[in-house]
Amino acid sequence: MAEPNPKELFNLGVKSNKAKDYIQAKKYFEKACNLNYGGGCFSLGFLYTNKDFGEKNYKKALALMTKGCELNYALGCVFLGNLYTNNGPMVKKDLRKATQYYSKACELNLGVSCSLLGFLYQNGNGVKKDLKKAFALYAKACGLKDGDGCLRLGEMQRSGEGVVKNREQAMKNFKKGCELKNKLACMGYKATIAEIMNERCQLGDEVTCVYLNNLLDLFDIDE
Repeated sequence: MAEPNPKELFNLGVKSNKAKDYIQAKKYFEKACNLNYGGGCFSLGFLYTNKDFGEKNYKKALALMTKGCELNYALGCVFLGNLYTNNGPMVKKDLRKATQYYSKACELNLGVSCSLLGFLYQNGNGVKKDLKKAFALYAKACGLKDGDGCLRLGEMQRSGEGVVKNREQAMKNFKKGCELKNKLACMGYKATIAEIMNERCQLGDEVTCVYLNNLLDLFDIDE
């Protein structure tokens, strides 16, 4: 019988971890990591943060998680990015490092990381504020089916923040975010429809006024 490949070893480790068989999980993750499988290194590191594992060691955990990211495990990179956005038991807040890890995960096409990186650029947190870059990152995130990316893309288009105001395009992105189960994107979609209809109503379009009233009742906008 052939030896399991690195991915299979990783999957066996995940299965053992879910069953709370941490000793066996460690063996599988170690083997996968030694074969340069990033997920194995990261997951082994994560084990060292688990008090139930019995070998809690933040220094070792951070080294293994970092190795996982260096081996292109995107989820490991975004996890590290999140770690460095706050002070914690493992690291001190360092937005420069957070930016680097988010960037790598985004380059590896992890949509949520593109969205988180876009948020840093939109607000100038740890980086020079760059709305065009933020917009491009949100667009990439949305294209990678990250609902939050679609939401933020729609918000920028709806308000005209750093881009040409385009409510029709904003509605498309809000709708896509809503389809990806992002509740705020659903709200953005409904609110934009109501906003457009309200303007038409104010211009004397009575039919639109009727539809608007029905829309407000349907969407419970006031709640």
